[in-house]
Amino acid sequence: MNNFLIAPLLVFFSVSSTAAIAETEEPIFKECSYCQSFEQFQIAAKSEAKLNQTLDVHVMNLDKTIINRFKVTKKQSGYRVISYDNEPDGRGGRMRDRRVPYYSVTADSYGVEQKTQNSFYAFSSASIQLKESISTLEANVVPEKIAKSAWDLVGFSAVQNDVANHYSENTSATDDFNTYVSMAGKLSNKLNIDKILMEVTFSDNSIAVFSLAYANDKRIQWDFERGADADGNIIKPSLDIKTPQTYRFTEGTETSFRSFFRAAGRAGVIFSSSTTPSIGGGQVTCTPTNGSRYTCTYRF
Repeated sequence: MNNFLIAPLLVFFSVSSTAAIAETEEPIFKECSYCQSFEQFQIAAKSEAKLNQTLDVHVMNLDKTIINRFKVTKKQSGYRVISYDNEPDGRGGRMRDRRVPYYSVTADSYGVEQKTQNSFYAFSSASIQLKESISTLEANVVPEKIAKSAWDLVGFSAVQNDVANHYSENTSATDDFNTYVSMAGKLSNKLNIDKILMEVTFSDNSIAVFSLAYANDKRIQWDFERGADADGNIIKPSLDIKTPQTYRFTEGTETSFRSFFRAAGRAGVIFSSSTTPSIGGGQVTCTPTNGSRYTCTYRF
């Protein structure tokens, strides 16, 4: 079958793959927190496909306590020829046709074993309980004596740890996490699951997102991932001083700007002003200058 386009010409061929399809023994367990419809579960399973392998893929929505199992295969089903119709290649020759393979991926649904289903239900319950404990932690605003703004965490690992430690010694959350890990181990030794996140709030209405790194019998360790202030400025663990950036300070308090100013100072930023600062807020534009220098100009 030939499909004619203006340029280049695409010619499709259907072939039967002669490569052997290998069966894999270890099942894959993949979390899909947004999956609700069967089609969404199926698409998530297909994303695990590997060429010439048959995979046993379990897709889980832990929050909804739903699990679906699929047999996933991927094989070459044909190839297409990109024809340039002997057009000049710019080097005195002609452009040669190019063959590009294309693949078919299938995900056939079949039943979840009862033992696996029971282990999944226990794991899902533990996951829900852990997230409820984290929600309780999230209700507590970070004390100002630790940090007044998420900007205070930027480039300051000690303050990042101070905030993390404030939420780390909660006995209920630690116990729930240990149960979560135990139930996960009973389901599978190899799980592809989402990070467990905690979002905390500061007195200037900025937020910081931490991910659960690990836990022992006494405490949980949280890692600072990202944040945002009341004006929607994205906050990262380290200030980006390699690319041009613009920040606005209109909704946030003076605390937000001063915390940003100190964070920029820790990164070695040079500040200049084009107008007289005012409490009403304004805009900060930062650009790389003179090689290694990074300059921020604020306009209020």
